[in-house]
Amino acid sequence: MNRLDNKVVLITGVAGDIGAATARRFAEEGAQIATTDLKQPGSDVIESFRKDDAPFFFQQCDLAVAEQVAGLFAAVIEKFGRLDILVNIAGGDYGRNTEFEEIDADNIQRNIDANLKSTIFTCREAVKHMKPQASGSIVNMSSMTFRGSSANQFAYAASKGAVFSLTRTLAMTLGKHGIRVNAVAPGMIEVRTIVDTLPNGVWEQVSKAVGSTYPLGRVGQPEEVANCILFLASDEASFVTGEVLEISGGGRL
Repeated sequence: MNRLDNKVVLITGVAGDIGAATARRFAEEGAQIATTDLKQPGSDVIESFRKDDAPFFFQQCDLAVAEQVAGLFAAVIEKFGRLDILVNIAGGDYGRNTEFEEIDADNIQRNIDANLKSTIFTCREAVKHMKPQASGSIVNMSSMTFRGSSANQFAYAASKGAVFSLTRTLAMTLGKHGIRVNAVAPGMIEVRTIVDTLPNGVWEQVSKAVGSTYPLGRVGQPEEVANCILFLASDEASFVTGEVLEISGGGRL
C-alpha cells in the first residue's frame, strides 16, 4: 500500500528541479499526478515522473492570471473528478542582489506575482473543490528568507514572508472543513536555476561557503525538499496544520 494511493494531486512548478523531484516522489507513492508550469518541461523531466499505468496531466499556466488558474483547475477536475492535494512550488527570485535603492516596480511586481499572487489564486481554486468533500491538504513554498535575514533579497523575502502568513491564516480558517495547510521553507538547495546562472566553478565555491554555515555541513538536494513535502501532504501528517517546516540542514539564515 502506497501512501498516496487514489489521491489526486496538483503540483505547480514542475519544470524546476524541486517540482520535478516532488512529482517523482508523489508518483512513486501512487498519486494521480496533475502538473503545471509557466513553461513546458523537457520530455526527460516528464518521463521521470510519468507512470505508464496512471493518468497524466500537464497544462501550461501563468498562475498570476486568475482566469488561467480557474481554467487549470477546471481541467484537472474534468480529468480526475476531484482534488485531494495541492502543492505550490512555482515561484522565483526576480532581482537577486539588487541594491535596495535600485529596486523598481517591475522587480516588486514580478516577485509578488510569482510567489504570492500565484499561491493565493491556486489556494482559492483548490478550496472551492476541497470544501465540498470536507478534506484536502495544501503545501505551499516559502523560503528561509521569510525571516528577513538574507541580504539583498528584499521583494523576494517579503513575498515569501507573505506566503508564511497566508499559510497560517488559511490553516486557522480551513481546519474546520478538514483541510490542512502547511508550508516548507528551504535554505540553499542545489537547483539548476542557481547553478546554471553562475560561471564555471562558482557554484562549488558558493555551496561550500553556504554549506559550511549549516550544522550538517552542506547544502540540500531537491529530493530532500520533496520528501518533506510528501510527509506534509500525506495522511502521516494528519494532525499537522499551520506549520512551516524549515529545510536547511539546521541553518538559520
